[in-house]
Amino acid sequence: MKESSKKSGWLTLLFPSKCLHCQKQGADLCDTCSLLWQPSLRTRHVGELRVYNAHPYSDVAQSIILAAKEDHSASARFLLAESIWFLIKKNLAYREHPAITLLPIPSRPSANRKRGFWHTEELCREIQRINRKENYFDSITVENLLFLRKNIRDQSQLNLPMRQKNLDRSMSVKSISRITRITKGVIIMIDDLVTSGSTIQEAERALRSAGLRPVAAYVACSSR
Repeated sequence: MKESSKKSGWLTLLFPSKCLHCQKQGADLCDTCSLLWQPSLRTRHVGELRVYNAHPYSDVAQSIILAAKEDHSASARFLLAESIWFLIKKNLAYREHPAITLLPIPSRPSANRKRGFWHTEELCREIQRINRKENYFDSITVENLLFLRKNIRDQSQLNLPMRQKNLDRSMSVKSISRITRITKGVIIMIDDLVTSGSTIQEAERALRSAGLRPVAAYVACSSR
């Protein structure tokens, strides 16, 4: 047995996996919770932009998102990435779209500093790794093109008009040189959750103002 396999085995014995939602020992998602995390191709529109999502927002979805975002859980992030990957493969035939660029929706800089990582960027990197393993698309690249150019409030406690005002003209595009790199192929925005759609709508506005046209947004979960 390889040393790495031995180490992994001991770690599993010392720290057995628990369900990310109900905390039952045995797997990242127990059988019951796994039944509530079955991806399907769902579509909604934010303005004119099509937003593909794999799951309704639920207690199980909330636990997975929080574990990935706040606890830096690799297994939770993989579950989110796997769901978005399911949507991408359903919608984009590899022969027609050999090159895809993933644009992570930016988080507040203060949240990134507190966590020590950019959650949606890590999510995009995980999707990139899945594609590399499956060798499905010729090219999937991740571009951190969007950034927040003004301080915004935490959106979780804001109603729709307040969210729209909070995010209005809040995003911009980082670099012209990066724009010229991604004008070919398919450009899609990536996030873990869409609620009101205000964040995605502002991201689309910023991209279009820079001359880029994202074809859609792909998110793991939607509140409706």
